[in-house]
Amino acid sequence: PILNETDWQIIIKIHPMEKISFYHSILSELGINVDTNDRICVTDGDLYSLIGRSHLLLTTRSNVGIEAVILGTPAASYNPWTPDLLDPPYAKHGSVPLLREPSDVVSLLTDWNGDKERARQERMLDELYMVRGNSIATIAALIQAEMAGSTPQSKRT
Repeated sequence: PILNETDWQIIIKIHPMEKISFYHSILSELGINVDTNDRICVTDGDLYSLIGRSHLLLTTRSNVGIEAVILGTPAASYNPWTPDLLDPPYAKHGSVPLLREPSDVVSLLTDWNGDKERARQERMLDELYMVRGNSIATIAALIQAEMAGSTPQSKRT
């Protein structure tokens, strides 16, 4: 329904222990040919590069959601399997949308306001996780340095 009811491009980033062919098979069963559909892509590419290029990260239960928020990309959590799969802690506070049904995902994408979500999630970092002042920039710099393959020199004050 997401491809039919929205105009979003969807990138499925597979877990390192998964195979791309698994997702190609599922999409094929849904009548979607990834080779000819320019709105959906399955990749094992660099996670942080994908986060940096994305308008939204949708995850099921991964800590990648909070990493995306720290890097400035809003996140949402999709978990129709509750209570069998627990919701991620960052999605329990209301700042990161917690979605239960496919129609919830469509509604989020249809009504998307990235600036509003980004501001709300940045407040969550400050108020609930007590990430204050330059801490977000420091954490983001560490993650970005990891992406680039180097670690920044820490400053001692």
